[in-house]
Amino acid sequence: MSKSLKVLSAAALAAVSLTPAAVANADTQKEIPVNQDGIYYEYNGQKLYVTVDELLTNSEVIDQINEVGLENIYLIQDGQAGAYQDFVDGKEVKIEDYDLPSGEYKDLSGNIHQLGDGNTEEPETPGGEVTVESVSAINANYVTVTINKADEDRLAQEVEVKDANGKVYPVKALDIAAGDTTAEFEFVTAVKAADLKGVWTVDGKAYDLDVFNKIAKVLAAKTQIELNTALTALDLDNYNAANITEYFAAQQKLAGTVEATDLTVADIQKLVDDANAKVEAGKDEKALIKAIKEAKDANNQVAFLAALNNAALEQVNPDWVAVEGEGYFTKITGEEADLKAIQTAINTANNTILNTSVTSEGIDKAKLTASKELIAQYAPLTDKGEIANTDVKTKAANIEIQLAVVDVLEATTPTALKNKLTALAELDKAKLDMKNYVDANGKAYVKAIADETDKATKLATTDQINTLLTTVNTAEAKTLVDAVNTAAKAVDSQTPTVAQQDALLKALKDLGLKQVADSNKAQYAKDASAFATESDTAASKTKEDVQTQVNTSNVTAVTSATDADDLLVALKILELKNVVDANKDAYLKDVQDTQDGTIKEAQDATGIDAALKAINSQVAIDAAVKAINEAKTATEVKTALDKLANEGKVEGYLNVTSADRIFIAEQVLDARDEIEAAGDAKAKEFADETAVGEAVTAATTARTNAIEGVNDLKLETDLTEIAAALLAVGHESLSGADAPTANDTNIADAFITSLGFDDEGAIKPQFRSIAEIRAAITKVVK
Repeated sequence: MSKSLKVLSAAALAAVSLTPAAVANADTQKEIPVNQDGIYYEYNGQKLYVTVDELLTNSEVIDQINEVGLENIYLIQDGQAGAYQDFVDGKEVKIEDYDLPSGEYKDLSGNIHQLGDGNTEEPETPGGEVTVESVSAINANYVTVTINKADEDRLAQEVEVKDANGKVYPVKALDIAAGDTTAEFEFVTAVKAADLKGVWTVDGKAYDLDVFNKIAKVLAAKTQIELNTALTALDLDNYNAANITEYFAAQQKLAGTVEATDLTVADIQKLVDDANAKVEAGKDEKALIKAIKEAKDANNQVAFLAALNNAALEQVNPDWVAVEGEGYFTKITGEEADLKAIQTAINTANNTILNTSVTSEGIDKAKLTASKELIAQYAPLTDKGEIANTDVKTKAANIEIQLAVVDVLEATTPTALKNKLTALAELDKAKLDMKNYVDANGKAYVKAIADETDKATKLATTDQINTLLTTVNTAEAKTLVDAVNTAAKAVDSQTPTVAQQDALLKALKDLGLKQVADSNKAQYAKDASAFATESDTAASKTKEDVQTQVNTSNVTAVTSATDADDLLVALKILELKNVVDANKDAYLKDVQDTQDGTIKEAQDATGIDAALKAINSQVAIDAAVKAINEAKTATEVKTALDKLANEGKVEGYLNVTSADRIFIAEQVLDARDEIEAAGDAKAKEFADETAVGEAVTAATTARTNAIEGVNDLKLETDLTEIAAALLAVGHESLSGADAPTANDTNIADAFITSLGFDDEGAIKPQFRSIAEIRAAITKVVK
């Protein structure tokens, strides 16, 4: 017998006028159109496509559909789209108006069928594959590469990263904006530091991590000894340990301005060569000073520049020799006594010129980049490699911010935009908070930026970028709030359909609200009128208004629950601190208690959480009382008393030393066994925690009296009186009888003679606990 669908029949398909669609064979795979007529669904993580004929005749497909369920299959027919139920209800819509689960769906022959998202813009088409040209850096979290340039955005790009042993480290897919020539891919899982060694490859391009690690040690060196070791390991040309002082000075400046990933062996070699040249040039200091003075005296700027172009001097810009009033020819007098004084004059000129000439505002990328390069090349640095002049340092920081603003304006995809905004927020935290970025509005941000025709005036600062985000968020929120309003008004308040519930749920989710839950969609539908604007003339609801109503509906889902499991689900939606799964029945009992219930009285999540805390406490108290009533040993009673004390009950119990709490438990156990049945009260059972508390109070008094009874004994006290005092304390060696026995008095005699007494005949030292007295008894018994 052939299989039949439990959820869908041939007649049902006929009822919605679905007609078969042929499956393209492998030879025509590329010709399969987007959104081809047929059935689309997801099974075991795979996106699948079948025709109507296959749905009715293929047993494997039938099994899959029966398992997936009708609500999770999507149909395309003659330009219309929807879930199966939509077709049954006659509510199918045009493809462009339906939110389809877009992606690639495979048919029974292995061909790919593209399902487009009809409710959004057309999917962006990747602009070709990325080609890795070189590898710039690899660290625990990222791999940075130089890539081929493309005129179009390239979406969901990945590269293959292998370590020296050929192990592949997967990276997260990355959208790359048009024109980008570098890309930073993040590893799916961070690489262990111990594995960052040997020659790795990225799409076949090699990167020697051993060499990188050596460069990193050069940059990280904190002493001349460490630097000497690191430089020696690189096997550089012309390395001379005698020049380590100059190498170290250059390295310290470098360490403050770059990362190890920015450097190559050639950069380190240049550092050594430049330092060597400076040492050699310094040997002719007098000759150099003389040449500068002679050029200055002769008013010869050409000879003056030639003299300045000496390795002993740093950061000389040929274009700044003759800058009027501020150039080197003005600042250097020719009367300087040493090269240090001349270098100071050069530094002064550089700072002044940089402050007056660089561009640190606006969005002219060329000018900003040129200014950044000028500062990088000519700004005097401290010994730690930081820009020395405060004003120049500020301009350098502003330039970085403005270049980040330019990057934001150049982003053409939501992913690229978010990445650029994140980078800008890191640089300008006070003016841009990424909490203002809403992922769902990514395309709207990109469009708003692209549509702005006067970016130089209206989108040239971080503040303006942040304002754009806020403006778009407000507009998008209004659109989405309007969608909630529409969906809410469409709900039949008496008998809302599943489709109506789903539509309202989707609108709420699209709005980006907190704690919107599938399990509460029926409640949202019941409260539909509260989600909708009352009339066309009434003030429109805001996103905050809708969130408030979601919160209210979520609370109502709790207070109106009739099933313990459903109640537990509803409580967890509220993200409360005090939800205990095991107490779900107690929660439901409270909800259904119309007289003394506390959950229903709560107005919000905070109130419900407080009620749960109280219920949890009472559950623990009731369980402890039950445990005491069922206990067979004092140890079991003590465990239960500890729990009652943790819940703030059995007053005075926690003031008893830990070792003596077993005495309290013994007394409580005895008190329980003396309870007689009366009315509803059962024999040998405490009615509640109050009764237990009364027993604990009596036991605490008994303990105090027992300790005092022993401490009041004298050496000459009668043995029967001593034995009676010990019986009040209790010990396994004693008879436990109401009156002392011969054995009890024998133990009493040994006990009293083992003690010390003061001059007045009182026990010294005095006992402080039952445990101490019992230990003393044990000692003499043994």
